Amino acid sequence: GEEGSEFELVARELNAASGTANVFPTIIHGSDLMHEDFLKNLNAQVELQGGSGALALVEDAAGLEPELRDRVFEFALSQRNVSKPHLRLVLGITGYEEDYDSESWSWIKQVKTEAEAIMEIAPLRDRKSDIREYARKLFYDLTTLHKFVSARSIEEPVMDCMANYKWPGNFDQLVTVMRSSVANCTRRSLSIHQLEPMLSDDSMTQNIMESVADEKLLYPDFKAANG
Repeated sequence: GEEGSEFELVARELNAASGTANVFPTIIHGSDLMHEDFLKNLNAQVELQGGSGALALVEDAAGLEPELRDRVFEFALSQRNVSKPHLRLVLGITGYEEDYDSESWSWIKQVKTEAEAIMEIAPLRDRKSDIREYARKLFYDLTTLHKFVSARSIEEPVMDCMANYKWPGNFDQLVTVMRSSVANCTRRSLSIHQLEPMLSDDSMTQNIMESVADEKLLYPDFKAANG
């Protein structure tokens, strides 16, 4: 999964607890599902790796083409009769009723009826305590994985600024902001001077949102420095 994504952080812990050899989750895209046997093959691959209950995320499942959407749902239903399924699908659904057409929303309601479990996550702006914890986790991962960065601590005003920001791009925007801030920080501590312009400048915020939408979450200088 994407480094530091909200799903990846949870799934890594669950996969490790279940004894799965590869603890990093699989992210399934619509292009993958174009192959009719993709889910069956992925299930077989997980079985060969050992362990049980590996998680795979289908991002924005309701936004898939109807044929692909139904293919995912049918596979998920088929696994309910398996005592110890190797592959467990997580169907990611973002947005509200007004964001979908009537057919897609009916499908969402059907999924919720049949789902083994439902986790509804509030927007990041409504979870201020989570913002601080995620920021610390992301900072730790970025400074551990990428040795070229200078920052080794976060100043408290940075945490306050992030906790009080509305995060229109939700968690993906937080990941993007943290990555860019850490990559461009030349001091030992990440200060408000690096972060505040990214959150107060409307044009910069728009660029960040476009990067999130395009799934281009690493800025060019970060990519260059990371090889």
